[in-house]
Amino acid sequence: MTYRERLVYTWSEDGCFLEGVLIQPEQSSPGRLPLVWVHGMNGCFYEPQVVAIGRELAELGHTFVCGNNRGHDSGAIMGLRDGRTFLAGATWELFDECPYDIAGWLGYTVELGFPRVALLGHSLGAHKVGYYQARRRDPRVAGLIAASPSKRVALVDPELLALAQRLEAAGRGRELLPGTGDPATGVGAVSAQTYANRAHAGLDVYGFHTANPALVSVACPLLAFYGTEEGEIGGPTELAAIRRSATDGLPVETHLFPGADHLYTGHAAEVAATIAAWLRGLPT
Repeated sequence: MTYRERLVYTWSEDGCFLEGVLIQPEQSSPGRLPLVWVHGMNGCFYEPQVVAIGRELAELGHTFVCGNNRGHDSGAIMGLRDGRTFLAGATWELFDECPYDIAGWLGYTVELGFPRVALLGHSLGAHKVGYYQARRRDPRVAGLIAASPSKRVALVDPELLALAQRLEAAGRGRELLPGTGDPATGVGAVSAQTYANRAHAGLDVYGFHTANPALVSVACPLLAFYGTEEGEIGGPTELAAIRRSATDGLPVETHLFPGADHLYTGHAAEVAATIAAWLRGLPT
């Protein structure tokens, strides 16, 4: 083993306690950009497939940071610096607060001694990193990676949105919204407040369903990829949409991993090698 790993933590911009993992090469590799991984819906920093990719990247000389955000697991009680707590997790998170968490982990990584980092979001996390960078144009972000952004989560059902807004108006925003879960995939229902907030924020960052998506405001190089076995999450059609949505002149690279599922099970080395090769072409 040529890497070391340890549990770490940081604070979000708004003072939320966040746990994560740091995986580093045993020997420093000058000029190798670190990678910050933002997990998807119901995800967490300790997903085995994510850790496997992080270890492979560390073997290739890249520091890897993956931390929980307030959307980790299905439900979570999050703690603040002042001792207060709030209900979060994928069921109750507010999407438009995701920049606070992303900025926290970027700041943590920069404090390790890296002036610039690459930022990767997986699944719902891919929408989060695109949302973050489109609004902030953070100069610390050398490149953005959209790993399997979900075309389904970017859709807004007008009837569900109307119901969510009625529940919120009645003071029932924390109640689960019927019709938002998917037992076939293991994705649980979300609350009315979460659904309404996503619709208001605009999750269709990559232009799967709308014109002029947030991606047009992203100015750094972009890598996007899927596995070929991801079903309704996305694939070649969505990669083509991402290329069309990007600003003219924005360097965009897309990739498909044959045989890989949504978590790239059994394909960690291949995914890490593709990411590392792309990272080597970015300015440090």
